[in-house]
Amino acid sequence: MIREYDSRDIMYIEQIGQVISENYKFKINPFIKCYVYDLGAKIVGFVVFSVMYEQTEIIDIAVAEEEQRKSIGTKLLQAVLSECKKQNCESVTLEVRNSNKKAISFYKKLGFREISTRKSYYHDGEDALIMIKMVV
Repeated sequence: MIREYDSRDIMYIEQIGQVISENYKFKINPFIKCYVYDLGAKIVGFVVFSVMYEQTEIIDIAVAEEEQRKSIGTKLLQAVLSECKKQNCESVTLEVRNSNKKAISFYKKLGFREISTRKSYYHDGEDALIMIKMVV
């Protein structure tokens, strides 16, 4: 089941976030939303996003390694797209490491396309690929 996170979920979000970064920390912010994928006994995925006027930005998305390739990421992104439509958003953007071919392929399957590169975006100097999906 996909639902909005609550404070009891933060520990699980940070554990799953290790897939993104070794020291992943969930930052509470009044301008973001976070959905979790709850199997009842545990949280196995999450997506953090921001809706600002006509645009939504995916900030983070992660699925526990043992639960990957089970459509959880797809369902989380579909929940974000559904929220976008409710909010009358025109597009969804995200950044992804240029070397993360698995994620890039995943986003392309969901209709995202490459629009630009942010040079030296990550702490280690790697570039970020900016991707967009039109919602309207």
